[in-house]
Amino acid sequence: MIERLGDSLSVYRQYEELFGDNERFKTALTNVYYHVLVFLKQAKDVFTSKGFRLFGKVFWQSFENEFQSTLESISRHTNQLQEEISLAHRKTVQATLANQVRLQVSTCEALRRIEAQSFPRQRLMEWLSPVDMEEVFLRESQRRCEPCGQWLLDQQPYRDWLETSDPRLVWIAGPPGAGKTVLSASIIESVRKAILADPQNICTFFYCDKKNENNQSICTVLVNLLAQILAHLEDIPAFITAVHENAIRFGRFKMAAADMPLALLKRLIKSMKKVYIIIDGVDEFKDPVQVVDTAQELIESLPNVQIILLSRDDPKIKTRTEQHLRITMTPAETSHDMAEFISKAISQLEIPEETCRQDIEDQILRRAAGMFLWAHLMIESLKLATSSREIADILSYMPTGLEVMYGAILEKLARGPAGRQALAKKILLWTRLSARDLHWNELESAAAVEM
Repeated sequence: MIERLGDSLSVYRQYEELFGDNERFKTALTNVYYHVLVFLKQAKDVFTSKGFRLFGKVFWQSFENEFQSTLESISRHTNQLQEEISLAHRKTVQATLANQVRLQVSTCEALRRIEAQSFPRQRLMEWLSPVDMEEVFLRESQRRCEPCGQWLLDQQPYRDWLETSDPRLVWIAGPPGAGKTVLSASIIESVRKAILADPQNICTFFYCDKKNENNQSICTVLVNLLAQILAHLEDIPAFITAVHENAIRFGRFKMAAADMPLALLKRLIKSMKKVYIIIDGVDEFKDPVQVVDTAQELIESLPNVQIILLSRDDPKIKTRTEQHLRITMTPAETSHDMAEFISKAISQLEIPEETCRQDIEDQILRRAAGMFLWAHLMIESLKLATSSREIADILSYMPTGLEVMYGAILEKLARGPAGRQALAKKILLWTRLSARDLHWNELESAAAVEM
């Protein structure tokens, strides 16, 4: 009997941890504890009496008869406790289920709110239809060799542009193949690091793609800048929503010049603390002057916008930016970046051990004259070499300048197998006579046609 009570009390102690806040359970458990203590006190008195040691068997029989009522009370309260435990358990299960239902309801409501908020944003972005500039940035970033562009990032004029409001507009000019696009990726990364702590500052950028006519208009630039700023905002401004709805009402399912993108961009920038704009390949736009004029209009009408334009040394752009800071990319300034680029590329070449890699690097660096594209084409030629002698021949007859390099490539094709010559001729004809620039899959299909 006492052993069973001990086992039960051990279990009740665990229930007490679970249902200690339930008043009915605590009352029932208290009653059980009380009657158990009464029983144990009475049993102790019997066991410690002198008569029990002499007539234990007789006394125990008398004890069972005398305390039968106490045992029945313990049994009754124990049963009641079990019922309270079951009831408390059911209430706990019901409360848990109710909490789960409430959680599901609140989750569904939250999802509906998110959907209600995201759907208008999704429709707006479909209307804007921006080009994925982030993908271009990542691609150009992967082409960099650290620390690429440090020559510019350490210059005081650039630091002033980044940290103050003077100068407001900077034009970075460089010859073809000088690495302007890769440099723009370094600028974007530098700006992003500088403004990381303040979400009210935003870095926007645009890369002109000369292979895509739809990517060469000022409207496309403005649309992309708008989309990049809106992507940083939690709520879409009401004036943007109003213009969007009005455009849809008139059947314009993509933003057009009629929607006044420049005016919208100005109004949106006004609500920000500071906006940085980097535009690469200005000379490749259909109307480069319009891009420059738009940039100047932005800095003249807004005190919180900083702009960098990158392009070739174009006379029209030069005339339009005479009042602003110009930074020219020269071989002397980009020499460290060029050396890093060549060293990394040469280290990945499979060339004979006896060939001096350092000598190859020095020769290419000396002849590149700051043109990354030229160095890239030369390294691509070295990849085709199969011996030290062939490498030496390529380096000995190394052409100077991009035009000469292209001529050397054509001469090499002319000396190649007949099938390769025919394919090259077909590709050149298609690219030269096409009314527009061809995409790779289009050129591939055209080259497969027998003429």
